[in-house]
Amino acid sequence: MERPDSHPNISVLDPITPAVERVRSLLFAPFAFGRWLAVGFAAWLAVLGRQETANGVGYLAGKLRRSGGVEDLARQTQQWLIDAPATLLKGMVLGVAAFVLFGLLGLWLSSRGRFILLNCVARNTCRLAGAWRESAAQANSLFLFRLCLGMLGCAVFVLPIAVILIQTYHLLGAQSLQHERVLVIAACAVGCLILLAGVLLIGKLTNDFVVPVMYRHKINVLAAWGRTASMLGSAIGAAVGYVLFQILLQTIIGAIGVIALLATCGIAAVPYVGTVLLLPLIVFDRAYSICFLEQFGEESRSIRKP
Repeated sequence: MERPDSHPNISVLDPITPAVERVRSLLFAPFAFGRWLAVGFAAWLAVLGRQETANGVGYLAGKLRRSGGVEDLARQTQQWLIDAPATLLKGMVLGVAAFVLFGLLGLWLSSRGRFILLNCVARNTCRLAGAWRESAAQANSLFLFRLCLGMLGCAVFVLPIAVILIQTYHLLGAQSLQHERVLVIAACAVGCLILLAGVLLIGKLTNDFVVPVMYRHKINVLAAWGRTASMLGSAIGAAVGYVLFQILLQTIIGAIGVIALLATCGIAAVPYVGTVLLLPLIVFDRAYSICFLEQFGEESRSIRKP
């Protein structure tokens, strides 16, 4: 591996042009509807879970509107608990089991999909079956890492959230404002935000940098993280600039997604359809991270088009 001090200056803006060129080559040179749908399927697998979460939020919002608000929904839920106590436990067990099962399936599929989408963007191809087979070992390693990261994140969040709930309960029952409880609640809330930012940052760096390193070197996620940390550590300023640029980019993608949702009267919320509509943005996001990574030299140059 190259010495950290031998790296040239790493730019946040220079990868934009080659990333746009990769989008053009993959999707528009020439345009083929079948190719677009195939790459869109790979992208949908890669982002699996995000759109379903948004749809779930939309469903709950619609449920609140139809029920007349939070108070009416709470009253209906309370009445249901009174009328059907025998089925409550069974329903909870089945619900939790289904949630865990589908969550694990979605996490595994999206881990496979990230390597398939990477293969499409890097190799300028829409062949999915070969990438599915070739990246199996690396995708399974990524799945286990993301599973452990999610479980660790949930475990870490339990304590501050429990403290917030307990302190809020005592604060609401107090006769006067207790400033020390307010400070504890505020400190725990800030801690939760910091932990959430840390988990999201690790997930983002894993997808953008670790996955391409795993793909190129055919190594597991921990070994790839070692290489990635060494590279980013040699260009801290550029790494910070990359994260800031990604915040801007994801904000723009989110805003365009909302516009597409409104312009299509909700059709863009249909799984896979929304991904196909926003495919150029998703491909650019994937291509940009590859082009940024390639600035670190031949050892870290993830994949060149054959």
